[in-house]
Amino acid sequence: MSEPSIVNFFSNTNILTAGSNISGGWEPASGDYILVSIDTDQQTLVQLQHSHDSVIVDYTDSVTYNGSSTPQNYIYSRKGEFIQIRLENTSGSDQTELRCYREFIGLPETSNVFNSNLYT
Repeated sequence: MSEPSIVNFFSNTNILTAGSNISGGWEPASGDYILVSIDTDQQTLVQLQHSHDSVIVDYTDSVTYNGSSTPQNYIYSRKGEFIQIRLENTSGSDQTELRCYREFIGLPETSNVFNSNLYT
């Protein structure tokens, strides 16, 4: 079994001013599931873009992170041969903190799942 592929895309050196955005660049998707983790102090649109050719965006998973400075993790299924992360500062203020990375992961574990078979 191979080690998970982790890339730190964005750090404080990539802090976004109000209304600006940044993309991590296209990379081959080497797993079926992608974990995106973000921590910043301003409201930020987080997009995981999927492509069949690393040119055309075929599908985008989007979530708005509230900027609470509490790390949040999001798990998405792969929908293309290539992926890239795009961040947009949607607040009216500049970020003073930014941490965002992605990791290719295996099938997420589920818990608290109930299976009910009713027979009549």
